[in-house]
Parts: sequence; structure tokens; C-alpha cells
Amino acid sequence: NNNSIEIQKVILSSKTKELEEVVIYANKNPIYYNGDTLVYVADSFKVAQNAVVEDLLKKLPGIEVDKDGKIKSQGQDIGKVLVDGDEFFGSDPTIATKNLGAKSIASVQVYEKKEENQQDGSEETIQVLDLKLKDDAKNGYFGKATLASDFQNFHEGEFLFNRFNGSQRLSVFALGSSTPRTGIGYADQNKFGVSSFSNNNSTGVPTTFTSGFSFVDKFGKKKQAKLSLDYTFNNYELRAATSSISQYILPTDTSYYTDDSTYNKSFQNSHNLSAEFTYQIDSLTSLIIQPTISTSNNTNDNLSLSDFLTEDKEATRTTSILNEIETKDYNFTNKLEVNRKFDKARRNLNLSYYYSKDNRNRESVLLSSDIFINSTNSFTEINQKRTEVNDNNYHQATIAFTEPLGKKTKLIFDYAINSDNSSQVISTNDNNGIGVFSVFNSSLSNSFENQRNDNRVGTKYSYESRKQVLTFGAYARNVSINNLNVTTNNNINQSVNNILPMLKYTYKFSQTSRLRVNYNTYSSLPL
Repeated sequence: NNNSIEIQKVILSSKTKELEEVVIYANKNPIYYNGDTLVYVADSFKVAQNAVVEDLLKKLPGIEVDKDGKIKSQGQDIGKVLVDGDEFFGSDPTIATKNLGAKSIASVQVYEKKEENQQDGSEETIQVLDLKLKDDAKNGYFGKATLASDFQNFHEGEFLFNRFNGSQRLSVFALGSSTPRTGIGYADQNKFGVSSFSNNNSTGVPTTFTSGFSFVDKFGKKKQAKLSLDYTFNNYELRAATSSISQYILPTDTSYYTDDSTYNKSFQNSHNLSAEFTYQIDSLTSLIIQPTISTSNNTNDNLSLSDFLTEDKEATRTTSILNEIETKDYNFTNKLEVNRKFDKARRNLNLSYYYSKDNRNRESVLLSSDIFINSTNSFTEINQKRTEVNDNNYHQATIAFTEPLGKKTKLIFDYAINSDNSSQVISTNDNNGIGVFSVFNSSLSNSFENQRNDNRVGTKYSYESRKQVLTFGAYARNVSINNLNVTTNNNINQSVNNILPMLKYTYKFSQTSRLRVNYNTYSSLPL
């Protein structure tokens, strides 16, 4: 019956107790396991004063480094080398192992990681070596500069610089030369994590300047967002001339000569900018945006002269062909991708959208003359100007869902729709005789518009084990094409249905050795 309880104030008397000595234990073992991760404490291994990471790795038990910088741990190939969990200026492991000082490393960690194989879409387990930097060594720089010249006609200069500060990475490079070298060497591209222009020409010595930068940084409270930027500028100019005299001996014991000369001038100028933004929305959802844009302006002037001479070196015929071509290209692409994982392991949903736009404007002038030197002195000439405009817009949207059936098997359902719209307009005008290209040449002019729509749906079954991957399935596809010849107003419509089976099999002998068997079907409409 008593629904209320009253408790008087309880006053506790103060009482203190002095704690005994507190002892903190630190792990002093040079090598230990933290879960499945093998950890080497770097300072436990003595190296020379100016040693780099590669020298440190050679001291670690169970780690092998060959002459090319490839690394093995416990006999297994290392698939990736990371620095504080991220790639260090590119995927080449020697960028980190040959440039970072051994004294800057707190620990070397080796563990296994599952990664998607880009060639067959399967997941494979790779060995990862992660270099953990000391707090006072999370920023630094390294670089390279060279200069060479004969102090007359040839010179060459190269500059590469890398700067890192926490999660931020910056690479800058430049190359200028008047030698056959037109790009950063492959070894230095890997070492410094850059990509440079290269245009090899068998005739003539070009003048080249190429430069650019690469920037990577993570931001957000939990560093869940990552931004990468890459820019390259290329300037290439080449002037070349050749000449030759040839004698042709005929079965009738007579002969004639040709005197040939060519003059070529080419110029290329381009800008390329690409970006990648990744954002981990939550623990199960990620977003990737990858836009790229590039522009180029190319000119090519080529003059060919040929004189035909008799056995007595008398001129009988002379030809001249002059081609002047200017091309302007523009390209833009963007890819948007959302990946969604679920609580059930290996269940996954992927949504992606890709767009590209290409535009090319080409203007060319052809001046050709052919003169026969005889009593009539006959003469033929072609003097034309041609303009070509190509435009293409491409869209692709895909959705793919992966449902695991067991620990080693899964089903993949996907649907894709593609839309491709392109046009081409070619206009040719002849010279009117007074220096103006005003006479329209209908036989060398045309205009086309093309539209292609592609719908594809299918499923694949996949079996994956540590040694083997088997994937097979089929797609049903419908392709509809509408071709319009604007010049003649002719229209061609086509619609085709296909069943496209596929099979892929991979056997993994080791981390770097595989046997692959692929069977694919492809169907294209006749031209």
C-alpha cells in the first residue's frame, strides 16, 4: 500500500589510497605478429648512416630484394608497396624503397589483402608491404636535375621533383631538348610517378618541351575523401629534309634517273588534364568521379619534288606535291561510379555512367602539279582545300549486382545501355584560278549522321578458389543503327539481336605466374 520511498541523504566519508608503482611495458621484440600482420621494428636493424629503405629491407629476416628492386616475403612476391597505407607517387615499389631514408621508417608491416583482378574480375589475395613513417618523417622531398649540351646545336635538360607532406603528394617534371629524346625515360617515369609525352620520328631532330604536375591529397575528418590531379603540356616541333638521286637500268640497256627531295615541317601542341575524386560515403558505400579533358593543335606541311631525267641527265618530267594540314582536337570524358556493399559478405551493387565527347576539325590544302617537258609541255594541276569536321557523343550506363551463392561461388547480373551519336561533314573546294577556294567539288564532299543504340543484359556464374577462377555466362543484346547520308538523303535502319556466350578460366601457379583461357563472342554489323 506504500507507493513512496524516502531515502535520507547518504554522506560518504572521504578515503584515499596511494597506488603502487605503475609499470608500462613496451614491445621490444624486433619482429612480432599483430593479428595477421607481420611487423618489423625498423630501429632494431642496423643500417648505414645514409641507407635507403631498400638497404633496410635486405636486413630483415624473411625479406628478399633482387637486383631490379622486386621484393619477396617468406618466399612470396610482394604485390604492392605502400607508405602509411597509400601508394607513394605511383605503383612502382622502387619509388619508395629507393628514395625514402631507412632512418625515417618506424616499422615495416607485411600482410595479405584481397584485391580485384582487372583482367578477369576475380578477387585475389596479394602480399602487401606497408612502410610506416615516423611522425617527424612524414614530410620530405626528393628530385633529379640533369643538363647537357654541345654548346652549338644540341642541348637537353630535365627536372623532376617530388614533395610529400602527410597524405599530400606533389610531383613536378619538365624536359626540354633539341635531341632525338622527346620524353622522360621509362625508368624515371616509374621512379618519380609521372607520365610524359614521347613522339619518336625516324627523320630529323625535333625540338621538344614537355612539363606537368601530379597532385594527390586526402581530406575530411576521417580522410574519407581523396583527390588526384594530373596535368601535362607538350610542345613538339620538327623540321626535316631529305634528297636522293636514283638510277633505273632497264632491260633494253637504257636507263633514266630520278632526283627526289622532301621537306617536312610539323608542330604539335597539347594540354591534358585528368582528375579522380573518391569519397567513402559510409563503411559500405563509395563514390568515384573521373573527369578528363584534352586539347591539341597539330600542323603538318609536307613538300615532295621529283625530277625525271634521261640517261643524259636531260629533264623530261617534273612533279610537285604540297600538303598543308592543320588539325584541332578536343576530347572530354567523365565517369561516375557508385559501389554499394551489403552486410552479407561479397554481395555488391555497382552503378556507373560514362560520357565522352570527341570533336576534330581538320583543314588541308593540296597543291599538286605534273609537267611533261616536251614539244607540247603538257601540264596538270590540282589545287584544293578540304575541311573535315567530326563530332561524336557517347553515353554508357551500367548496373551490376553480385550475389554470393557460397564461399567460392557467386552470380553476377548486369545490364548496360549504350548510345553513340556521331556526324561527319567533309567539304572540298577547288581554287577558282585567282587564289580563292570558291568552286565547290561535290564528288569529294559528303555529310553523314549516325546513331547507334545498344541494349545488353546477361548473367555470369563464377567459381573462385585460391588457385583457380572459372567464369562463364551469356548476354542477350539488341543493336539498332540509323545511318543518314545527308548529302543524298538516303537512310538505312538496322536492328540485330544476338546471344553472346563467354567463358574465362585462370589457373594461378604463383603470385606472378598464371595460365588464362578466354572465350568471347563478338558481333558487328557489316560495313
